[in-house]
Amino acid sequence: MTEHRIGPEGRDDDLTRELRRVYAAPVDAAYWRALEARILAALERDVAASDTWWLPLARWARAGAVAAAIAVAVAGATLWRAREAAEEYAIGAAMLHSNAPSAQIAAAAGAKPDNDAVLRDILTP
Repeated sequence: MTEHRIGPEGRDDDLTRELRRVYAAPVDAAYWRALEARILAALERDVAASDTWWLPLARWARAGAVAAAIAVAVAGATLWRAREAAEEYAIGAAMLHSNAPSAQIAAAAGAKPDNDAVLRDILTP
């Protein structure tokens, strides 16, 4: 078995003993209790911090609600205007078409009145 060399002259038993003393685990029970207390305190801080992950988002809640309300208002106004435009187009299309001659003759002859023809006749300039 080969001897592991620590220094240029080989193994140094004094150095080895000193390193073992420095890196040895503490035997004092108070050290281990204090270490356990520090670890548990750090865990409690982490748990408390994880419960507040949403706090930065909470600051933006009011601005988000205002933006959502504006978006709903714009969408509602757009839909309202689209409906009005469709109604205006339908009325304009109905008024621009000339009355069919058969509807005019039937309405003038006193036969069964065609309400749509009468309405178009009244509304047409």
